[in-house]
Amino acid sequence: MDSPTADEAMSGAAARADLDHLVEVLTDAHPDAYHGFGGAVAFWRAVSETRAAIPASGLTATALYGRLARLAAGVRDAHTALFPPGRRSFTDPAAPRYGIDWDVVDGALVVSAVHTAGHRPLLRARLRAVDGVAFDELVGRMRRLRGYDNAHGNLVHLAQALDDPAAASLLTGAAGDRRVELATSGGPAEVTLAPWRPRPADRLAPTSRLPLPVPGPSGIATAMLGPVGYLRLGELLGYREVFENARVDGVDWLLGERLDTALERLGVTGAPPGVDERIALVPSASEAIGGLLERLRTAGGDRLVVDLRHCPGGNSIIGDILATLLYGVDGVLDGDEGYQVPRYSPRYFQHYRDSPATPGYDFGAERDWLATRSDPHARRRRRRAALTELRSRLPAFDRQLARAAIPPAPRVAVVVDAFTFSAGFDVLLALRRHGATVVGTAPAQAANCFIDILPFQLHHSGLRGMVSFKWSVSLPDEPDNGTLLRPDVPLTAAEYDLDPNAAVLLALDHLDHDRARTGAGTSTDPGACGTAPAR
Repeated sequence: MDSPTADEAMSGAAARADLDHLVEVLTDAHPDAYHGFGGAVAFWRAVSETRAAIPASGLTATALYGRLARLAAGVRDAHTALFPPGRRSFTDPAAPRYGIDWDVVDGALVVSAVHTAGHRPLLRARLRAVDGVAFDELVGRMRRLRGYDNAHGNLVHLAQALDDPAAASLLTGAAGDRRVELATSGGPAEVTLAPWRPRPADRLAPTSRLPLPVPGPSGIATAMLGPVGYLRLGELLGYREVFENARVDGVDWLLGERLDTALERLGVTGAPPGVDERIALVPSASEAIGGLLERLRTAGGDRLVVDLRHCPGGNSIIGDILATLLYGVDGVLDGDEGYQVPRYSPRYFQHYRDSPATPGYDFGAERDWLATRSDPHARRRRRRAALTELRSRLPAFDRQLARAAIPPAPRVAVVVDAFTFSAGFDVLLALRRHGATVVGTAPAQAANCFIDILPFQLHHSGLRGMVSFKWSVSLPDEPDNGTLLRPDVPLTAAEYDLDPNAAVLLALDHLDHDRARTGAGTSTDPGACGTAPAR
């Protein structure tokens, strides 16, 4: 079924049937759908109120989305949500949008890029209001439209909602074009925006003194910044290992629509019908990372920047790949990864048809984690077994590990922003666990939260969405960082305003000074960064 248009009308009976479908998804698949409401009674009261608010005469897809999205938001989970009408995700590149990109800086939304030359003066401007609704009020309304993990998550969701015609209408109560008020360096400014489909090539951002590569269709870009290695990760659903792992687990939604999308972005035409042959056409993350590390070693470098800004998620297996290629198998056996409690529902088995899991809640990982707290050797055995299994699934990863002994790992700085989410956040945790320095802005993702999604589509409206099926505790001993992970080296608004790549420059400076403190310092020259296109 196609996704609906925003003004498409449907009957009251069909809308109520979709409400029932959403409630079934939440209660049958989510680990704790009642938690955000405060209990079962409050949850079912919200369901009853939502049902009563659906007119017998029917309503549009946008109006239904508003009612059902608010119900899903009550779960208080950033990985459980409905997508606006016509969208397959919150970052669907094919959907119409308003052509302004935002960053979160010191609690504000700041224009990071535009797609029309006439909007250049808006770069670095702060949002004041939309359609006459003040910024603070928009922040409050957003909390009720979509679940979130922390304050930065709500701001990221606001930025995404203001780029979607249906969601923006629900937030401001106004239809049609958007009237956006901003605070620029030259004073107040106002612009009227109409939805369209801007191309990535039209993106205009402030000029940086540090040119950086843009992730390609695989979601991965690499470069040498003088003697420093640079790895940029974007959306993490376009590299080969995603699909190799999905093939073993029988994850049809990844091997179907997502694999088709990956091949389309790569420009592949006339792809063979066999799944194995199609997967082989997708670039390998293991080979990209291994190639970068080889270039770094050849250059005699000992520093690496991993850039996770605006990494919206995807598949987090790349975190295990990167950490193991950096530190070796023995090097990643230690470190507390926390635990997860998955719920294996009938809906889960519809998507993971070859899973050997037993239906219900699985507390095995939590029990294992408790046991290994007192027995580090047991943790190392379990981790080694998991890596052995992973190597058997991912041939390129296995080849990279088998090539030679892992040399001393470089010092690593991980650059993050508020848009670092889901699988991108998992990569951050994997590297932080082994001593990497975190630079930038606190991410929208919480370390202790609900994760891992099952996609769904409502029967009558065609609205799509996602629901979590795991409770995850990644930082069990860091309650202060469990909800909002604060960087070791925070980026200030003043630094951000000087250069769009200020966080990467800050990471390079940190690595350079750290190297100097060890007695081996040489300055990092941004002018030696090659000719990669500016972001």
